[in-house]
Order: sequence, then structure tokens, then C-alpha cells
Amino acid sequence: MFVPRLLAIFAAFLVCTVYAQRPFYASSNQYPGVLPQNMPPNSDLDNRFGGSTTPDPYKAYEKVPVYNVEKVLVDRIKNEYPRDKQPFWYVNAAQLNNMRYQEQQAQLQFDQIIEALRRQQEASSSTYYYGQ
Repeated sequence: MFVPRLLAIFAAFLVCTVYAQRPFYASSNQYPGVLPQNMPPNSDLDNRFGGSTTPDPYKAYEKVPVYNVEKVLVDRIKNEYPRDKQPFWYVNAAQLNNMRYQEQQAQLQFDQIIEALRRQQEASSSTYYYGQ
């Protein structure tokens, strides 16, 4: 009588320990799937035939900042909110876009150095040496 009771308690303990390792609702996949509302609207079937309807997400030529919210909200934040009351995501995106699309000054400095060297060379070639 003592052995079957001990065996039943041990089996129950073993079952509880095994099931406690992972919740019952977790799937067998290690990585979660992408939700359908986050999937791109087009399929890759047309890409096999040479057509590409998917926009390039790494396109760096856009100068219009993308906030991933409605344009009405962005316009309202830009026009109605004072600078210190604007949300962080808006201020951060505007600051990044200002830094991203600045013209580089390195080319101008390089041209100035070349021009200075050219003037120096012209000045040294125009000096005359007398005698020898």
C-alpha cells in the first residue's frame, strides 16, 4: 500500500515538473510568427516573374521625414504644440532628419587646401634666382 502511493506521488511530481518547464500555450516554434496585420500586402509570387511591387525600405533619397503616424497628427504637433511640449518621437525624428540631410563641408575645405597649394606653387615658380 505504501509503494503504490509513493509511486503515484512521484509520478505526479514528475508530471508537474515536466509541465512547469514550459507553459502550455507556448508553441513548439522558438521564434514567434509575424502577425497578419504586419505582413506586407503583396505576395512574392510576382517577384519570381521580374515584377517588384515592394518598395525599397533602405532608400536614402527621401527627404520627407517618415513618422509612421497620420499626417494630420504630425501637422498638429508641428503647428500647435510649443517646442518643449512636442513628443519625443517627433523631436527626435526631426533632429535626425536635419542631421541626415545636411550638406557636407569637407569638399569645400579640400578645395580650399588645393587652391592654397596652387597659389603657393605659382608664387614659388614666379620667383627669380640670380647668379650661380
